[in-house]
Formats: sequence, C-alpha cells, structure tokens
Amino acid sequence: MSGLKFRFLAVALSAMSGLLLGVACSERPASPQTTAPVSATPVLPQNPTLTVIPVGRDFGLGKDRLQLAILSADGDSVNDRAADLEITYGLIDGSERRTLTPVTWRKWPVLSGVYVATADFDSSGFWQFDVVLDDGSKTLAGSATLEVRDVSRAPSVGTLAPRVVSKTAGTLDAARQITSAATPDLDLYATSLDKAIESQKPIVVVFSTPAFCTTQTCGPQLEVIGNLQDKYGAEAQFIHVEVWDNPREMLDTGDASVGRLSPAVEAWGLPSEPWTFLIDTDGRIHARFEAFATEAELDEAIASWLAAS
Repeated sequence: MSGLKFRFLAVALSAMSGLLLGVACSERPASPQTTAPVSATPVLPQNPTLTVIPVGRDFGLGKDRLQLAILSADGDSVNDRAADLEITYGLIDGSERRTLTPVTWRKWPVLSGVYVATADFDSSGFWQFDVVLDDGSKTLAGSATLEVRDVSRAPSVGTLAPRVVSKTAGTLDAARQITSAATPDLDLYATSLDKAIESQKPIVVVFSTPAFCTTQTCGPQLEVIGNLQDKYGAEAQFIHVEVWDNPREMLDTGDASVGRLSPAVEAWGLPSEPWTFLIDTDGRIHARFEAFATEAELDEAIASWLAAS
C-alpha cells in the first residue's frame, strides 16, 4: 500500500473513530459567528460527564465549519439539545475564550447526528472546546481538542479549485467502471471537473466512495447530492468524483487493498472522505463540507449561494 493511500485511510478512520464507536458510521454556510470573548475559563468537573468528539480533522485559519458529536457517560448520543448547550472555545494555552453560536443539531442517516457550527480560528495551534449541558437537575460537561493549521490540507474557502480531470461516463455500464455507487446517477458523471470549472457555471462536487467508505456516510452523501441535483440541476453542475481510481477492480476482487487513489483526490489533497465543495463561477471555493453534510444543510447553502450569484 502506498504511503499516500495509507495516510488517507488512516486519517479517514481516525477522524471518525469515535463516531464508529457510538454515533456515526451515516445553506447556506453556517451564519457568521458571534465570537464574544468569555472573561474566564469555565470551571468544569474534574471527571468529564460528556464525551465530545470533533468530526473531521482538517482545519485552517479563518472561519471553518465544525461538527461535534456529543455522548453521555454511558455512551449514548446526546441528540437535539442545542438549546441546552453552552460551548466555549479558545487556544489551549490562551486565556481568551469565545462562545460557539449558533449551533444546529443535524440528524445523520446512520445511528445519530452531530452539532454543526462555524468556528473562527485566528491562530494556528491546538484549540479546546468545552461543552456544558444543562440537564435539568444536573450539569454535564466535557472537552475536546483539535489542531488548526496555518493552511488546511484540502482547498480552503476563497482559494482556486484545482482544475483536474474527473472521469465521465455516458452509459450505466461505463459509469460502473468509474464509481463504486451501486446505482450510478449518470447526471453526476456527465462533465469532467476541469471542463465544468472552465464553463464558469456554479459547481457542486462531492468526493466519496460509497462501497468503501470508512465512515459509512459516502453512500448517503451521494444520495443527498443526487436529490439536490434533481432540484438545482438547471442552475448548477453536480459532479461525483470517486475516491478510488479502480473501484471496479476493488469490487470484482473483493480486495480493497488493491485500490489506487484517484489522481483528482490526490490533487485536491483530501485527507478523508466524504467531502463536498461549492465552486463559484470564477473557479474559487465558496464553501466546503468535510464529512457528512445533511440534505437540509446543503440545501440551505446552495439556495443562498445561487440566489446571490
């Protein structure tokens, strides 16, 4: 197995390993943040009563979408309690803290869901997120840390989308050679990504591998993209890029170890899957979504984006 392929699989699995244990393994970009400083670091219980898991590992300077899975001490997911949560964050070695708001709970198609918000990272380093849940008779709390780099691995918002060739197909038989989707939607393989960017028409592109997804959310993500293509296909181009270059060989042999990463995935520097990007008419990244994004979240993002185009 090549070093790059090993890194891809390892990061993808580690990014979601907590969810595999109990939560996962399924707009407008979140509204501008209110990042009011908190004067003092909150006092948390010595023994955490919540497990907080950041979903995804690719964060860079600036505003970035954040997803948090929150579990109780017995391992059950804390679902749909955004109104009862207080989430503050800051550099792990700093004193200034901010309130993460607004926070929206998004239900996933596999087992549970996550809390989604936009964090504002103005320094690289390790950031700590402290979560306090008012559970009526008691207060539960927990923390998580994540690393913010000067530059994220995947293309960031505002940068030019890499102009790479993606595989196309005009028949179902041809599509089955280039995607691991059980029932390919030919509309998603009609245009190569580089040609789509040249056309100066809005693009929604998803990088996923339905049959080999380490998080079990690639299939649901591709289904979401198909539904949105039905709704917005006249206004934007929708493209699926399979993560693996030889999905047919992997399926026929039943051996995922023979997989070769798609050159498009390598060119985009994607460390995990799935990823979804909105690309403006000038070829720049308008929004990016690491890991699973619900249909409602993407619908809100696309509707707002196209209305402003």
